[in-house]
Amino acid sequence: MKRKKFVFLAAALLALSGCAGTPKPLAQPQVRLPLQSDLRAAFEVGVVSASESSPPVGWATGIWSQDAKSMLTDILKASGFLAPQNARYDVNISLTTHHCPLAGFDMTCTATVHYQVITVADQKVVMDETIDSSHTAEIGEALSGVVRERLAVRGATWDNYSLFLDKLAVKPKL
Repeated sequence: MKRKKFVFLAAALLALSGCAGTPKPLAQPQVRLPLQSDLRAAFEVGVVSASESSPPVGWATGIWSQDAKSMLTDILKASGFLAPQNARYDVNISLTTHHCPLAGFDMTCTATVHYQVITVADQKVVMDETIDSSHTAEIGEALSGVVRERLAVRGATWDNYSLFLDKLAVKPKL
């Protein structure tokens, strides 16, 4: 009888642990362009890269770059910056530095991303910014440290993009 109770309890705990490991979605960006803005539908994602020494632990440079490019495209689209075709500007980004703890209950990762906005017509750099950001993934978001680290890296990247869009939105003219 004790064995059945133990097996039942273990199965229940295992089932519940799956719920604790489901990450919450990242908050959508709050930057919205007015309909008459010159920057509306003017951008496309160009080169997205990470230096060989900077990708997060367990992430190859190419994996971060693919994920980051997809995230940047999504945030530009949601904010009204993404051009469906014939963009006037390319946004090139590079993860220059990254820091994440090796272990911890709550993991805070930081990211430094360098942005260049370049005109498509003449390849002139019209904006050159480096932005620092951080994000904390809490133990309640995922029991696995590896998953928490990925959540923290994605969150830091997403937060960095939001800061970039805030700067872009207040630019008087590119």
